[in-house]
Amino acid sequence: MVALAGWVLRQALTYNHSSLTKQTPLERDFLATAQALAATPGVNRFEYLRQVSTKNSFDFGLSMEFATRSDYDDAYNVHPHHIAFAENRWKPEVADFLEIDYTLLQMWESFEVATVFVAA
Repeated sequence: MVALAGWVLRQALTYNHSSLTKQTPLERDFLATAQALAATPGVNRFEYLRQVSTKNSFDFGLSMEFATRSDYDDAYNVHPHHIAFAENRWKPEVADFLEIDYTLLQMWESFEVATVFVAA
């Protein structure tokens, strides 16, 4: 695992699988296939997640981080593991999803920092 500092891209995907239910052989097979993404060059902090909020209708999540934009664009997105997973598992099996790609917000660069004093 690479120690991430400075620029980081965090990809979060939340989704519903077309036929997964909790802890079935089909879910375990999908997870095992998704786990291959963790070995893709450039991927750090790969996590498979179960979504538990009642505020949305998604059931599962995948999250991973990339230390550089090049790791994401030039290593991960074009790698055979990613392409095979997207084509053979994700597109045919995922019913609905939301992808969010984040970078770390440098608050001191984007906002005026205010000091708040609380009277005792």
